[in-house]
Amino acid sequence: MTGPAETAETGAGSAATAPRSLASAMWANRAPLPVIFYVVSGCVAAFFVIDYVLNNPPGSGQDLLELLAFAGASASLPVACRYPVTAAAIFMVFAGAFALWDDQIGFITLVAFILTAVIGAVSRIPVTGYIVIALLLWSAVISLAQHGDLFYLATFALFCLPAAFVGVAFGGLRRRIVHTEQANRELAENSERVRVRERESLARDLHDIVAHQLTIISLVSGSKRRSTDVEKLRESTAEVHDLSNEALRDLRKLVSILREPGTDTAVQGVPERSLLDMELYDGLEYLKGRFSALGFGVESLIDLDPDVRLSRATVSSALRILQECCTNVAKYAVPGSEVTIELSSTQEWLTFTVDSTMKEQPRGARRTSPLSSGQGVLGIVERASLLRGYAAAEPVGGRWSVWVMLPVG
Repeated sequence: MTGPAETAETGAGSAATAPRSLASAMWANRAPLPVIFYVVSGCVAAFFVIDYVLNNPPGSGQDLLELLAFAGASASLPVACRYPVTAAAIFMVFAGAFALWDDQIGFITLVAFILTAVIGAVSRIPVTGYIVIALLLWSAVISLAQHGDLFYLATFALFCLPAAFVGVAFGGLRRRIVHTEQANRELAENSERVRVRERESLARDLHDIVAHQLTIISLVSGSKRRSTDVEKLRESTAEVHDLSNEALRDLRKLVSILREPGTDTAVQGVPERSLLDMELYDGLEYLKGRFSALGFGVESLIDLDPDVRLSRATVSSALRILQECCTNVAKYAVPGSEVTIELSSTQEWLTFTVDSTMKEQPRGARRTSPLSSGQGVLGIVERASLLRGYAAAEPVGGRWSVWVMLPVG
């Protein structure tokens, strides 16, 4: 429940935000023009002042005041590039003083012509409309005060209204160009993020496939390398053959995903089914058999809710993570030790842990292996994160424990 103080703070924040938004919309152009526009408008203003001085050299204090008033009105041009409402106010003050002191309204009309075009280019249409209406009312007041009629209003409208329309059209085109450029930049950034995610996903899959199978092949072949028992050598060769076929199946499946749909990537003599095609129970039994084949004892504690249906993404990620755990056990665990796998589920989460006995390391030494790439634990964490899950790996009482929690859907 929101307290009174909190409500007051919220209301005050909203009240403070509204005036700032209004001020931003009315007084400052939210998309500033490039510097060249300020330079050009400043040069135009300087040209008007110089032209006025050449045609009307100041010879008295009154002439100097008229020159300063005209210079002030011309200065509104560069100001309008960033602050259109302020520029209109500056113009009306100085141009009004000039028009009341001097009857040469042609100079003021030229300044107003450029000013309305710039305001139309940098302001939203409603703001431009309000400013043009204010300028028309101002011109009517000046015309009545100076000539007693509305002749100057007609002249002002004849020049300034078309200029405002041209400015609005240019401003709309400029904003569309800015928005298009911004959309293109965002599209390029999104495309780069997609490419990065694709590279990371490909790296994870290649690591899971190649590192796992080649690690097991290396361990199997290395353990039987000095054996003189022909039967053991034959078994080792058959196991290496099976592992190679499995790696080939997984690589073929990965290539089929990367290629166009319907591309035939089948390899003659290689069965179609791979670990990613298995259900959770079948994949778990397969990996338990892999642990056993490497000489490890396996204890599995399974408590899955039969009413919970796991998504294919969750099952695939869980099996890949368990496969990586198998690879890590083969690299780092004490040979012949026991591996414990605990698997449970709720209505929202699939949770599992893999515990194995670590080899003794000198104090302060890092947990390393000649077959280590340093990517295994990182890949486990990344796979869990992609599904908005959690993963951690750390030593616990002389054992290495991997804990993973994945959403079921």
